[in-house]
Amino acid sequence: MGKITKQELASAFVASDINAAPTNIAVSGMTDGQYLGITAIETMAASCSIYNLLYMSSSGYDKAIASADSTMPCVAMCLETGTGSKTVLKTGYIKNSAWSFTTGQMLYVSPSSAGLITSTKPVTTGQRMQIVGHAVSSTVIFFNPQYLFVEI
Repeated sequence: MGKITKQELASAFVASDINAAPTNIAVSGMTDGQYLGITAIETMAASCSIYNLLYMSSSGYDKAIASADSTMPCVAMCLETGTGSKTVLKTGYIKNSAWSFTTGQMLYVSPSSAGLITSTKPVTTGQRMQIVGHAVSSTVIFFNPQYLFVEI
């Protein structure tokens, strides 16, 4: 195989095929359970529910909990309930009308309830702290898990 030059690669794309315009997201108009972001279909190692935070185990995705390294870091959010192949959110906006966050709050993996998101920063010795996003409004978050986490 020959090497492809930058010019050959660039000529393979037609400028009109690329939408470089920014996309505006109206989070105020989102409906419950609606999301916009990068998703994938992944295998669940155990049953999950919509909005559960997930880590990757050796047998698939499972609920993350910030009480042990073995159940961290959170890398996705479950978008469907059940087991088997399910859609997960890797990063993006999502609305849950049951949330009541304060706009701008940082969000974390719960150290006490598997799969739950919390605005309470873990502070107890032995807990793990991982930022997974921030509140855009009381019911909409930007989910963007940072893979780095620290033990308190």
